[in-house]
Amino acid sequence: FETLVREFRKADKSYDELLRKHRGHNLTSHIVSLREPTPAYAQAMMQLANDNRGTETEFRALKWLVKTHLVAGTEHRYRSLRSEAAARLLDEHADSPRIADAVANIIYASPKRYDAAEIFMKSPDHEVQGRATLVMANMLAQSYDDPFRGGHPELRERAIELYEKVVAEYDDITYWDNESIAVPAKKKLFELRDLQIGSVAPEILGMDLDGKPMRLSEYRGKVVVIHYWQS
Repeated sequence: FETLVREFRKADKSYDELLRKHRGHNLTSHIVSLREPTPAYAQAMMQLANDNRGTETEFRALKWLVKTHLVAGTEHRYRSLRSEAAARLLDEHADSPRIADAVANIIYASPKRYDAAEIFMKSPDHEVQGRATLVMANMLAQSYDDPFRGGHPELRERAIELYEKVVAEYDDITYWDNESIAVPAKKKLFELRDLQIGSVAPEILGMDLDGKPMRLSEYRGKVVVIHYWQS
């Protein structure tokens, strides 16, 4: 396993250097198609997992597969391998605390994402539960915001319920930078509660066109256009 990982990192570094060298050229798409190393190493990792079923090597190889980023242009060549790896990890390691850092990857790589999230939310491990709860809330919120299929109030209500649970019960779980997973949950709660059509707009402080301080609440009852820009 470690040998494959080292070889992949070396191949990926060479690929990145080649891509930077030819960036903007007509050859870029051909370089991605022919030289991007993920598909070949994904195949090798799955073979390694199959040859070592029931071992630590299998677990690490499957985990590597689900945590590997999809690369535009080649993802179709190993997407099914990620789905298979996710299914096996979900089936054999759903209750393991060692799967916590891959919970989101497994859910999003699963053909039935909501079912996968539900399984992890019932895990006996606190961190697995918390991360799965946040992912489930995010998926529900995303479905609610979908301009074509969303807008169903039950999706919003369930997402709010799960975000509240993350804030109340799982604020001790952190990302790699030590930020609590409750931080994005609080932001989504504010969005779902206070930034909906028909809601009273939150207070905004700024400068008007004449450079004078203004408050949005001063214009209540009037039609207001707010132009956000960044330079």
